[in-house]
Amino acid sequence: MAHSFLQLDELVSIISTSVENIKAEYSLFGDGIPTLDDVQLHSLDTKHTSENLQRATLSIQRACAQLLTLVAPPQRTLTMRAMDIDDNSSPAAQSFTCDLRSYTMAAALIVVQTNV
Repeated sequence: MAHSFLQLDELVSIISTSVENIKAEYSLFGDGIPTLDDVQLHSLDTKHTSENLQRATLSIQRACAQLLTLVAPPQRTLTMRAMDIDDNSSPAAQSFTCDLRSYTMAAALIVVQTNV
């Protein structure tokens, strides 16, 4: 079976494109993106978030979740997903997360059964 890195490349591309879109959105306001250690309000914290910024952010969250699921051991992914429940996310995001959890649990079951 030939191994392909296509899924990894596609996910990285989604993340890179979305980061560029976020940079463009922040540039519209003349601001940089806040740093991880910044505790001050950012100018975008008090403004309506644009649809483009929301879409780019959600794309990064989803692609990162898939990327982690792809590269991490299934047992670790299963544990991480089981503990990470976000009741404040949109119905579409919740559905995506449930699908991802189902896939992860099935993958972990296969690994456990083959190791027994």
